[in-house]
Amino acid sequence: MSSKNHCQVLLTKAGMQELAKILDPFLQKGRSGHFIEGKKADSNGAFIVVETMVEGVNLWIPIHFVACVGFGVNSSAIGFLQKKGRRSNQTPHGIVANRAKP
Repeated sequence: MSSKNHCQVLLTKAGMQELAKILDPFLQKGRSGHFIEGKKADSNGAFIVVETMVEGVNLWIPIHFVACVGFGVNSSAIGFLQKKGRRSNQTPHGIVANRAKP
């Protein structure tokens, strides 16, 4: 798992279509699309494992449904998910993009 204390997992459009009903309690909307906020995330083969903000709840999301994963010290440090018109003065601490073709 990542050593950062905050992550956001941005879903692809296909991921939203397939998983929206299942992930609804965990989904948030940002300027780049829908995402899941968590404490940690890690690539585990065919899945991204997200330790959610809900104690004891981990989500295993198929990697082909993940567009990007951002890590930071808090949500404002992850710029690609901020609302339009709002910019952070903090530099993201790490962004991992899924380069797999759909």
